[in-house]
Amino acid sequence: MFTDAEIKSAVDAVLIKFEDFSGADLIRIWYDEEELTKETEGYISRGRGILKEAAEKGDIIILLSDFYVGSCGVEPGFNKDFTYTDWMWILIKDSETDEWAVYDWGY
Repeated sequence: MFTDAEIKSAVDAVLIKFEDFSGADLIRIWYDEEELTKETEGYISRGRGILKEAAEKGDIIILLSDFYVGSCGVEPGFNKDFTYTDWMWILIKDSETDEWAVYDWGY
């Protein structure tokens, strides 16, 4: 659904955002087209504002990641000494030529 360049651009945007997660180490990050399809269909059916609009235009991409939070933790809400798996990153862009922006993240 996306070119390698588009996926790399989305990964780069997540890596920049991940810098805010001090005390966490990224293990891996990947694109899963099946997960994208499932989640975007949900946004369209639930009519969730900007995400619905982006999904209808094809301007949404979802990446998954695994990361480890060390004993110092990151911020309230994260478990210390814990590995988060299949953490979702939702990115959108305003148009086909715009850069990806991290819109939301979590499970």
